[in-house]
Amino acid sequence: RDLKEDDDDDDTEIDDEVLPTDATPAALLERGNKLLNAALENEAQSTTEAFRAAMAEAAALYEAAEARLVAADSPANHKLLVRILLNGATARYKLGEWRGGAEKAVGALDYADEAQQSKALEIRDACLREEKAEFES
Repeated sequence: RDLKEDDDDDDTEIDDEVLPTDATPAALLERGNKLLNAALENEAQSTTEAFRAAMAEAAALYEAAEARLVAADSPANHKLLVRILLNGATARYKLGEWRGGAEKAVGALDYADEAQQSKALEIRDACLREEKAEFES
């Protein structure tokens, strides 16, 4: 799993008003999912700026959920961690953050079931394909 590179490409930040310090990883996942789903449903009608802002906020919520869940690592949390990582990978893909999306997808492989592994590999491959196409253009 050698996709880790410099994390300076992470443009996603979120302030404390949006991210309560006492929010559980599951609550952060739920908030991120609401943002992600609403943005995807309205992508055609949304401005690029509004879409990117919603995706960036969702990605930041997933990052926070992942950090809080990893800090309390236990086998019981692995299923939730996979969901967080896959959704974070999707948000990063939609933001055009190919490397970050691929890293999240690969991270999910450690604990994913067969269907989730397939999804993780699909996201990883899409991110790497886009990154390669961008590099070659």
